[in-house]
Amino acid sequence: RPSALCIDKARNILYAADACNHRIALYDFDGNLKGYFGKVGTGIGELRYPYDLDILDDGTLVVCENGNNRIQLFSPAGQSVGIYGKAGRQPGELAYPWGVAADKNGNLYVVDSGNNKVQVWQL
Repeated sequence: RPSALCIDKARNILYAADACNHRIALYDFDGNLKGYFGKVGTGIGELRYPYDLDILDDGTLVVCENGNNRIQLFSPAGQSVGIYGKAGRQPGELAYPWGVAADKNGNLYVVDSGNNKVQVWQL
């Protein structure tokens, strides 16, 4: 079930969050599948229900993982380069995050649906 799209214009890649298959698909701008990264799990580089995506200016892909209650960052090559958050109700913790957006100042805006709020994180 595709849940989000994100375009990397610099690399001519369309990323699609494939939520129920726990992976990210990569396409070229002609619609040709170029590959996948991620698999189901809780470890580094693994995903559980990636619901939303955004991209930073340097090409880092931001993945909002509903099932792992975290945000995970990936290099353009699909390597995990950072994990933010964990399950919980305190600041910096997430309960079923639903969406993410990044701004030009290094802030992430995370829709923390289980906690009924939007959290702002500085990268």
